Amino acid sequence: MQDTCIPNECRLFDLLGGTVNQCPNFQESWWTPENSGKPILVKDCAPRRTFLMVQDLSNRMVGVQKASEQSRNLSAKVQVLQEALGKNLSTGLTQALNAITCELKTHINKEIENIKNVLAITDGER
Repeated sequence: MQDTCIPNECRLFDLLGGTVNQCPNFQESWWTPENSGKPILVKDCAPRRTFLMVQDLSNRMVGVQKASEQSRNLSAKVQVLQEALGKNLSTGLTQALNAITCELKTHINKEIENIKNVLAITDGER
């Protein structure tokens, strides 16, 4: 992070008498960089620093919007895949249930025939 206050290029600085303490836009702040533990004193011109911060925030918002759109698109793809799987699974489950129902009907019909045969035999023995 660099100083944004450049007294030699500032017209307001010249108009106010040429001392840093008289400039209403001058501010000092301490910043700690991420990679080192040493704080840095930064001498800023408030309008310039504000402009730089707004520009940084704008760039970040573009990044956030892009990530949000990518996430939305991915979730839409997942939703389409989920619907397709749901339809295929329900179709597959329906077919499987129909097959099981047919087997059960066949088995039950065989059991009924066996019971009828047993009843016919027992009736014939009487």
